[in-house]
Amino acid sequence: MRLACAVCRSSQAASPVHAAPADAAEPQLHSYLEQAAEAMHKGDLASADEKLRSALRIDPHSLAALNNLGIVLAREGKPAEAIPFYQEALRVRPGDLATKRNLAVAYFKAQHYRSAWSLLQPMTAEYPGDFQILDLSGLCLFALDRYAEAAQYLERADQSDPTDSETLDILGKAYLRIKNYKALASVFERIMKLNPNSATAHIMMGTAYDEMSNRADSSSDASVMRTTSRSSALTSVP
Repeated sequence: MRLACAVCRSSQAASPVHAAPADAAEPQLHSYLEQAAEAMHKGDLASADEKLRSALRIDPHSLAALNNLGIVLAREGKPAEAIPFYQEALRVRPGDLATKRNLAVAYFKAQHYRSAWSLLQPMTAEYPGDFQILDLSGLCLFALDRYAEAAQYLERADQSDPTDSETLDILGKAYLRIKNYKALASVFERIMKLNPNSATAHIMMGTAYDEMSNRADSSSDASVMRTTSRSSALTSVP
C-alpha cells in the first residue's frame, strides 16, 4: 500500500530506548537490556527479541524492554504484534511522547486507522508544528476516505517541511479526491521541481489541467446557452 510506504520512514526512525542504570538487585535485567540494544544496533532482530523477552520475564513493567520489543517487532514487519507492548509501555509511563509516536505508527501499519487517528488527534493540538505527527495524521485521514480533513493536516505538514515529496504526493492525491484541481496542479508542479522525472507528477498535472480545461469549457457552454435562451425569449416577445 502506498500509504504504508509513506510512513515507513517514521517507524525506521525509532531508536532503542536505553534503560536507566540498574540497581544491584537487577544485574541480569540490565544485562539483557544492554545485549538487546547492541543486537538492535547490529540489526540482529531475532537476538534482540529473545533478550527483551527474557528481560520482561524478570520485570514485566520495564519501559525500555516494552518499548524496544515493540520497535523490534515493527522492524520485523509485525506491527500488530508490537501494539500491545507499546500499549503496556504507555500504562507504565502515560503520556510518553516517543511511545505514543511508535504506537501511532504501529496502528497505522497494522491498518488500524481509527485507533491511530484517535491517538494522534490530541497530539496535533499539543504539538501543532510537529511534521511527523501532522504527516501521519493526514495519512490516517486519507486512509479513512476523509480527504478534505487529510488535506488540512498534510498542508500543515508541508508547511513544516516543504521539501518532503512523499507528503506532497499524498496531498496532491487528496486534492484530486476533493476535486481541487488548481491546488493539485500547484502541488505537482512543486514535485516536478524536486523530481523532474516523476511520472506520477506528470500524469497528475495532466489530469488537473484537463479537468480545469473541461470546467472552463463547461462554464463557457453554459454561458452561451444562457445568452441564447435570453435572446430567444426577447425575440419571442410580440
